[in-house]
Amino acid sequence: MRQKTGQPSGLDEASGRLDQSQWPAPIVRLFLGATTLEAVIKAADDANPVKVKGQLCEAHFYAGELALAKDATDEAVRLLRLAADGCPRIYFEWAPANAELHKLDTKH
Repeated sequence: MRQKTGQPSGLDEASGRLDQSQWPAPIVRLFLGATTLEAVIKAADDANPVKVKGQLCEAHFYAGELALAKDATDEAVRLLRLAADGCPRIYFEWAPANAELHKLDTKH
């Protein structure tokens, strides 16, 4: 990972092209260490409940993946479970959230 070497990552460069006021910029900022999960969850709020459900799905899944990368297994399981339970099945994140949970359950 370039992050460990102090070199800019592709994510750093790509984030500059995102509209920072629009979704999924909060998730990108989470991966860059520039925001908190709480702020991402707050940013997922919207007047449209269908949009909120989808954005929370994405927030939980990607935060769960980030927790796994940081070896925070308990937090990853909690977040991936929220994604698996809350994601509409048509969302890309539903299947990998369930697969990660299955993989983690078999490790215990």
